[in-house]
Amino acid sequence: GLPAATGTPDQDLLESTRLQIEAAIARKDAKAALKLMNDSTVPLDEDLIKQVKRLVRHATIVKALEEAVRVAPTKGVEVVRRAVHAAENVKSRNPTIIQALQKARSVI
Repeated sequence: GLPAATGTPDQDLLESTRLQIEAAIARKDAKAALKLMNDSTVPLDEDLIKQVKRLVRHATIVKALEEAVRVAPTKGVEVVRRAVHAAENVKSRNPTIIQALQKARSVI
């Protein structure tokens, strides 16, 4: 089970919020992590905020690539080319982005 709360209510809330955000990051659930961060009533550690922002940025890039691939049959491959170019400019080594880029490139 979970360890018994030992700190002040604020410390316990901070720890609980941090754990929930870290769990969302581990699940790669950008939406949940961002919501938890924005709804937090306790100040969060700067590193955790950076992790959430990075996750949201990566999710946004992947979503843009997937959307471009989805609309390519009706809107043309130029949409995919632009999305690929934008994603390449980010120069990310994130495996999810790399995978989405490979899939998008296969459509061009």
